[in-house]
Amino acid sequence: MVIPIGFCIKMNTEEGIVTKVEGHNALVMVARSEMCDGCGSRGVCHTLGGGKNMEAEAINTVQAKVGDRVQLSIKPGVLWKISLLFYMIPVIALVSGALIGIEIGPRLKFDPELFSAFLGISFAALSYIIIRFIANRLKEKKDFMPEVVRVVNPG
Repeated sequence: MVIPIGFCIKMNTEEGIVTKVEGHNALVMVARSEMCDGCGSRGVCHTLGGGKNMEAEAINTVQAKVGDRVQLSIKPGVLWKISLLFYMIPVIALVSGALIGIEIGPRLKFDPELFSAFLGISFAALSYIIIRFIANRLKEKKDFMPEVVRVVNPG
């Protein structure tokens, strides 16, 4: 799953410069934003010089060329799905583990609070492993890739 950084949830667009064209896809350099820190697909974007710029893969629907300033777009539904996957699942896992720990800790003769904390953290860690697996599978789907929707300024 390749998602360019800096996507605004309301606009779902970002501008960048095409650095390479490979078949029907383009690598686009975009400015790194704070959204990158929490993005589950940040590993597939390549950091360039000092981490201020990132290179992201996008479907080149307008046949942009190297050096063109382009506008990228991602479907709103995709952005919400990714946000749910990377933010809500770990929270749900943490809370579930904590609740289970409080319930079964005394039965196993463990301190309920300590066992609750242990299970909550364990469930959250497990959720990140599962999310990583899911993210690797989503990388292969074109529906989760951004598209180059227009050339803003030809190179």
